[in-house]
Amino acid sequence: MKLTVKTLKGSHFEINVQPNDT
Repeated sequence: MKLTVKTLKGSHFEINVQPNDT
């Protein structure tokens, strides 16, 4: 699952999340 995060400065970065809840 990819999460796109927008920071307060307006920049974007993507983080890859592997959920432990399966």
